[in-house]
Amino acid sequence: MYFGQLWCFLSLLHVVWGNTESLRLSLHSSIYSPLSSSALTVTPESSRVAITIEPQFTPQDKQIQLSGFASGSYELRVCWPASSPLVFRLRFDATSQQLLLTYTADYYSHIQSLQKTPLPATIDIIVDEVWFGLPRDLLAVVAMAVGGGIGSYFASSWIYEYINQ
Repeated sequence: MYFGQLWCFLSLLHVVWGNTESLRLSLHSSIYSPLSSSALTVTPESSRVAITIEPQFTPQDKQIQLSGFASGSYELRVCWPASSPLVFRLRFDATSQQLLLTYTADYYSHIQSLQKTPLPATIDIIVDEVWFGLPRDLLAVVAMAVGGGIGSYFASSWIYEYINQ
């Protein structure tokens, strides 16, 4: 019974990856090199940035400059709501610390106005340091899940003993 539940849980893990595109980066002390005025700069102080894009059915590019990050391993994630069907591609140039974000609207609609002009979408760009193979902001979630599992194991044995008295 336990293995069946575990298999069921593991088979649903692919759902977790929905609407997130990620890229592992190995950064060296970044040197700021200015880009065009349309480029977005991400720094350690503003490592979570929300921007609104206006996707089209043809690929569009957005340049992102990573500046001020210490040397180390990082994960860059782009997250967007499921109500905005988009496709993203991430490319990183390590020498200039620049990311090229390419995005495209990816749907078909019977509403002609949506088929001609997709709605704007708000996306989150997150740069997070990697610790022990996981992004730093996910370590607390993993710790809570493990702690909850261990606590539930002991609580269930106490409840079982109480019921069977």
